[in-house]
Amino acid sequence: MTPRRVRALALSTLLLGCRRPETLPAGTGVAVDGQQDLAVVHGTVVPLFVSAAGKAEAGICLRLAPEIESGSWRGRLAAGRSGLSRAAFAKPRARAASTLCFAQSLTVPAPGPSGGENEICLEVEDAYDARRFDPVCRPARFLPSASRWNELFGELEPALGHAAPEERIAALDALARRARTEGFAGLAITCALIASDLRRNEGTPAALADAERRLGALPDALGQPGASFLAGQAAYQRALIDLERGRLAAAWRHLAEADEKFLAVAARLRLAVAMRRGEIRGRLGTAAEGAAELRRELLGCATAGCDPALVPSVEAELAWLVLLDPDAESGALEDAERRLQQAIPRLDADERANHRIDLALLSVRRGGDPRAPLAAVRSELRGQAGARPDLLRAWADLVEGQGALARGTAEPALALCGRAAGGAAPPLAAWASSCVAAAERRRGDLGAAERGAERALMLHELAAGEPFEVGFPLGSSQRADDFYAAARIAVEAGRPERAWEILDRLDALGAGGAAPPAVRRERDRLAARLVALEAPASAARQAELRPALDRLRSEIQELARTSRPAEGRATEPNRADLRAFALPDEILLLARDEEGIVRLARRTPIARRDLRALLARIEGPRGATLSDADLRRMLTPLSRALAPPPGIEGEGWLVYVLYGPLQKVPLAALPAGSEGGGAWLADRLTPVLAPARLAVSAEDARPGTLGGQALFVVDPQGNLAAARELSALYRRLFPRAGVLAGPAATRSAVEAAFRSADRIHFDVHGRFDPDFPELSSLAFADGPLSLARLADWPVPRELANLSGCSTAAGPVTADGGRYGFAGRLAAGGTPWVVAVRAPLSDALARDFNRAFYAELAAAGDPVRSFRKAHETVRRSWPAAEWSKLVLLSGGRRAGGQSPAAPTPSREERIRGAVKPGDEP
Repeated sequence: MTPRRVRALALSTLLLGCRRPETLPAGTGVAVDGQQDLAVVHGTVVPLFVSAAGKAEAGICLRLAPEIESGSWRGRLAAGRSGLSRAAFAKPRARAASTLCFAQSLTVPAPGPSGGENEICLEVEDAYDARRFDPVCRPARFLPSASRWNELFGELEPALGHAAPEERIAALDALARRARTEGFAGLAITCALIASDLRRNEGTPAALADAERRLGALPDALGQPGASFLAGQAAYQRALIDLERGRLAAAWRHLAEADEKFLAVAARLRLAVAMRRGEIRGRLGTAAEGAAELRRELLGCATAGCDPALVPSVEAELAWLVLLDPDAESGALEDAERRLQQAIPRLDADERANHRIDLALLSVRRGGDPRAPLAAVRSELRGQAGARPDLLRAWADLVEGQGALARGTAEPALALCGRAAGGAAPPLAAWASSCVAAAERRRGDLGAAERGAERALMLHELAAGEPFEVGFPLGSSQRADDFYAAARIAVEAGRPERAWEILDRLDALGAGGAAPPAVRRERDRLAARLVALEAPASAARQAELRPALDRLRSEIQELARTSRPAEGRATEPNRADLRAFALPDEILLLARDEEGIVRLARRTPIARRDLRALLARIEGPRGATLSDADLRRMLTPLSRALAPPPGIEGEGWLVYVLYGPLQKVPLAALPAGSEGGGAWLADRLTPVLAPARLAVSAEDARPGTLGGQALFVVDPQGNLAAARELSALYRRLFPRAGVLAGPAATRSAVEAAFRSADRIHFDVHGRFDPDFPELSSLAFADGPLSLARLADWPVPRELANLSGCSTAAGPVTADGGRYGFAGRLAAGGTPWVVAVRAPLSDALARDFNRAFYAELAAAGDPVRSFRKAHETVRRSWPAAEWSKLVLLSGGRRAGGQSPAAPTPSREERIRGAVKPGDEP
């Protein structure tokens, strides 16, 4: 290093040392942490710290914007500004998302008779560049160890030691009154929260009402920033009561409130919130999302700090969510077993019993006999009375009934599951009713099986309680399997049209409406921050950002799924000729003709587990392409299951609705049969996909007339050379169309033109996000456009051609599927959508689009144009590539197809609920 460089470095260091402190970034939240109690002084909450030998453990938490790089921040605390200079800087004790918490042992001022009045201050330094920030201070009161607070707090344990529940409640109430009288608001609130929780645990309607009343009587002080932790506990207790009452939507809202309050102080109880959110997702049929969230939270314990006492319960809940997936692979089941076995010894007695029954269910799933472990659990429960033991006994009966079914013995299953169905809460009763239906089916009594299946579906539809404002896409679950099983029973009872209606009911569970404007604005604001934060960064910065980004993505996803009630909006049934769904042991294909008559078209024995493994092999690693011979060999079994039956009328195309893993099948590449001489299904006809329906207005759903305004968006980022070759073709064939190419194709320009276009075409890069599908994106000149944002735009009334990678990619769902960007437009009412299931060659897209638009300009028929273009690329590209191009339908079949009989609404079914023993 040259002398000049040395002098420059020294000068720079001196200047840094002399720099004036900066103010903390605007919007930084500040919360006091670690206090033993709260006082309300002149209407303001003041934290109370109890000192010992002149010391008190205290902390301050900063809630930063994720954009702030704080990986090198250190802090020092003191009781008052003057003490900061004597304290040492230290790393934060915890990081949770973008919250940093600093904690130290403070030297406190000598207290007067009523305690020391002071403040707690934090000064932060960035160790990376020696920047310091102005101290932040908050009022605080320091109490001596011999204070009255210690005496009152010492009464808490004896109050909880009373044998009789009513005596514990009375002692807590008395202690709360004394604490309020003497100015210890936090202790009074803590007593009220404990009393409420004790009442909730009793489980009776009267006890739950009293628990709710107690929470409603908590003081307004909980709304102030200084009471974040206790406010979080109160919201969490409200959520638990909501869960007991089956009010899942209210519980979800209260859990969100609790998480916000806990996050302000990086509270270790956030793990409990994640566990309860997982429970709700499990009840709603989206267990995989709940399991993913719990895995993220457990990984975050290393930096955020988690309550060790909670970890076993969370591990057990994660294992339970895996068990809720009927298609869980053997590796996932082994992991669930390991988690349960490690967690059970560390759980409370009632939790141990619950999860030992879960282990018995896992044994059933893996081919074992659950009777011996269940007998041991029942022995422990003998003589216990109350709602909780009764629920555990019903759960044990159901698991043993499932084991009997697995062994092929219907009578014991019928007795056990029937007993469970009569004594369990709605979610468990639904599962038990489905078990009854399966046992009756095995006995050959299809009438009784139909009644049991309908009761199961009714209970599933009622289990969510009040309507959710957040739409969760249904995943693989017992709930979905119960719908499939009910549809099969209807087919076997000679009523395939009822099976069709049952599948339509399954689709309706995911229907949603439009998000309110305020929700959309907040979502877009957060999405803009996310885009900025996802810019390239160092590995250290990426690691620092990961928890904050995951939280931000979760918030955006929830906002993207939030919708107001669909008042005045119509929910149309799926447009379909064929519906296919996979049960654990077979695939059923239903067909509906032009007159609306439904029949069973095919019934093919294929284990669903084998189906999923086969599709995973076909999907293969990225960049690998199967040969035509290999693809044909692998798809031949599925051709027998999904090929259209003889006699189906059509105009060269048929609409499929595919359920669950069948959504991954490349329909166009199904072998057309041995007589086809190497032909594919696409050589015979064009298979068209219809996604699960959405609630859409009649205006959005009305098709336009061919020849409306067209928009072409071409190569916004300037790196799709093959697409650019087509710009001149688009202009020549459609001289009145709007064309946005290269830098002109910004998000705002595209949106403005999109809103008035009846036909749209995108030559853009697409990205599918498997963890947060609503954040999948299309790349425009000035950045990405998310699926959540596109969902706000009015859909084109004629045609959409999304010529980008993975524009029809989406997670597998238990209903008719989502299919990403393409599915959103089709479900919203665009009659025809061309899209791509996976990454696609730019050259293949060019070849397809050249042929597609030449035909469209000549004939004006989107389906004919798709078929002609598909023929063109089939001549020169492998099947594994051309089969990625798909056509989706968002309109009714042409040619006068009669609509199916209207499906009763959820409210209509509730009013006329089918009772056990009634005919469905």
